[in-house]
Amino acid sequence: TAFTTEQDKKILNVIETEADLQKVNLEKLKINDYKIIKENINKIIFSYQDEEYELQALGQHQIKNAILCINIAKFLKIKNTSIKQGLKNTLQPLRFEIVQEKPYIILDGAHNEDKIKSTVEAMKKITKNKLYIIAGFSGDKKVSNMIKSLSTLNPTFVCATKNTSNHFRKVADPKVIAKEFAKNKNTKTKIFLDPTDALEFVMKKIKKNDVLLITGSIFLSGELRKNFYKI
Repeated sequence: TAFTTEQDKKILNVIETEADLQKVNLEKLKINDYKIIKENINKIIFSYQDEEYELQALGQHQIKNAILCINIAKFLKIKNTSIKQGLKNTLQPLRFEIVQEKPYIILDGAHNEDKIKSTVEAMKKITKNKLYIIAGFSGDKKVSNMIKSLSTLNPTFVCATKNTSNHFRKVADPKVIAKEFAKNKNTKTKIFLDPTDALEFVMKKIKKNDVLLITGSIFLSGELRKNFYKI
């Protein structure tokens, strides 16, 4: 048996066709059959099928991922207490990972339009004074729509940087990134060639009630993560 929460009809058709070819039963799960009980920057508590579950993650897309896990685990006859504990203890490094509080610093590896939209949805629920963004993208990405989504957060300041200091990787031009963000007249921008320099710049400006979001690339968030954890 295969399980999916996919709602896009075109993608679902591909999954259904493959399931038929493999002669596999396909369970198409309802993703809106849940209720949020409590949500803050650190966790979500939701009810599903008359049970309460807790996630250390922000964003309703995480609930949909959890619903998929719950159904697969139940199919495998895993006890519900174990499912609950597993979900509660699950951490996703670089996926809206809070590495510091006061000010909040969030590492987010969102690197395509859908993931950026989920990040924006989650960010809109966070109370903040000023929002700083360090943004960098891989060179093969179409950054315009991703930046349009991020710009709806009305950031105070954006540091446009290469998404890695690795000279062998193709990166999006920081000048192009800055130009796109600058279309929002309320946003100031500054260009950096090294992500660490961008972080050092923001840390000198940010106050305890502000928020820093580092996003656009797994490479960017991963490279800056070492500044918050001893390896």
